[in-house]
Amino acid sequence: MLRADRNLVEKLFSDGLIRVLCCTATLAWGVNLPAHSVIIKGTQLYNAEKGGFVDLGILDVMQIFGRAGRPQFDTSGEGIIITTHDKLTHYLNQVTSQTPIESQFVKMLTDNLNAEVVLGTVTSVSEAVEWMSYTYLHVRMKKNPLFYGLGYDDLDNDPGLHMKRRQLVHLCAQQLDKAKMVRYNETSGYVSDSFDMFLM
Repeated sequence: MLRADRNLVEKLFSDGLIRVLCCTATLAWGVNLPAHSVIIKGTQLYNAEKGGFVDLGILDVMQIFGRAGRPQFDTSGEGIIITTHDKLTHYLNQVTSQTPIESQFVKMLTDNLNAEVVLGTVTSVSEAVEWMSYTYLHVRMKKNPLFYGLGYDDLDNDPGLHMKRRQLVHLCAQQLDKAKMVRYNETSGYVSDSFDMFLM
């Protein structure tokens, strides 16, 4: 759909001139429009990386359902999911269990550290450790240390998880240095995207 057409449809829907809006999952994630009812018909999506269909994740379901019953626009809302019988229990359990969402940031930490170094916001291990303290990963590591390979005694010995953050940053910086993406001076702790740092 052309951007102009999409904008027109969204405007007509928000003005109440269109009462029903049918869209793909991709559009449903991007549409920032309140609705009283949201229906998800089918929970299988094609994943090109896996070369087949995969189940719609619970975070995606909650994101799409988040369009229904927005407090500033409606007093209530409803979400309906239409799926195969064998998936019904899975989605019911996921929606009602209120399982905490854990951070996946550690999987992409190296790439993100590289970006911060290139932007110049991180120039040393100390700055990177401070930068990590603002992430959801840091919040969840303190709340659920076992999920991230820590013990409760680690949290007792290092309540701010300063050493764990330093260890993660050190490993990421080493990987980036080995890949020649950044220069990492382990002695001084400086990290840079150029060779000038070794003159310091």
